[in-house]
Amino acid sequence: MKNSDTNTHQAEVVALDVLRFLACEPERFSRFLSLSGLALQDISAQAGEPSFLASVMDYLLSDEKLLLEYAENDSLQPQTIVSLRQKLPGAPRQ
Repeated sequence: MKNSDTNTHQAEVVALDVLRFLACEPERFSRFLSLSGLALQDISAQAGEPSFLASVMDYLLSDEKLLLEYAENDSLQPQTIVSLRQKLPGAPRQ
């Protein structure tokens, strides 16, 4: 597997973990659903789509408090999360 493939896979794994993190707290998950316009059944249908995973990462990165909470919870540096977001579709140019 190429390094870029590995990085993309790692980004997708982290995005799925972010989704798990959001879903673990009802208020946090409810806010995500509300702001994204998604219904619960949409999540399972789209969870494997790279563009959906990118939107999950974008949501996390849009809220510094939430980003720091997730980073601490999963022992990741916030900058690592930002870098991984760049490996998914639609990433803003740096």
